[in-house]
Amino acid sequence: MKKSHEKNLRLQSARSKADCFLHVPKTGGSGIGQFFGKLSKEIGRERVPTKFNHPWMAEEIVKLFPEIKIHLVIRDPIERIVSGFLSRMRMGRPRRNHIWSTEEAVAYAFFSDPQQLLAALVSDDERQKSAALFAFKGIRHLKWNYVYYFQSPDYLDQIDKNVGIVREIDDTLSFVREICALCGADPAIAESMYAKVHVSKVSSRSVTEQMDQAELARVREALEPEYAIYRRLQAIAQRQTAS
Repeated sequence: MKKSHEKNLRLQSARSKADCFLHVPKTGGSGIGQFFGKLSKEIGRERVPTKFNHPWMAEEIVKLFPEIKIHLVIRDPIERIVSGFLSRMRMGRPRRNHIWSTEEAVAYAFFSDPQQLLAALVSDDERQKSAALFAFKGIRHLKWNYVYYFQSPDYLDQIDKNVGIVREIDDTLSFVREICALCGADPAIAESMYAKVHVSKVSSRSVTEQMDQAELARVREALEPEYAIYRRLQAIAQRQTAS
């Protein structure tokens, strides 16, 4: 087992292993993690889901805990990429201070804003495209994507019984209310305990709105493996809210 996994499990040893929260980068997980900490003090750690941090893949979680329910918040892939690029560009500051890896330093020497990166991804210039592919593998918040966590829509179908509450990032308050109910706590306490943290001054949507729509369509096509998984997760969320 990876050392980071061992540390995560050790720190979360008292938490429930019947349920977990998988923290996909740039989906509001820092605020949810703080909420879990407050909820633990209120009702006891053993009733609160384990929080699995970024490096965990769904396959690893299910292998260790075959009956576990994985709860998560999702976000449009391009918006998540923009947010992740900007977050790592400032090294997570002001809330965090994680210096760049060598790969990240190289990527940010080449790309100074997310629009450049997305344009390079669909460029006919082989040098630009190669640099973009390198950046997607080297920047940690970009390499930890839906394909990393869930492989494909078919894999999501295989672990259907393990997929718990799924909500869009804009519906995070509903997500934490449902987590409260799952833990046997009053959902009303969610509003006083949950707060967004680590929010960028630059909106991801404001960045994508500045991009040419035809170019954005090409980016979505290039990211189809990501969008295929995202659509499947959206369908699960819609099914849950309709029931």
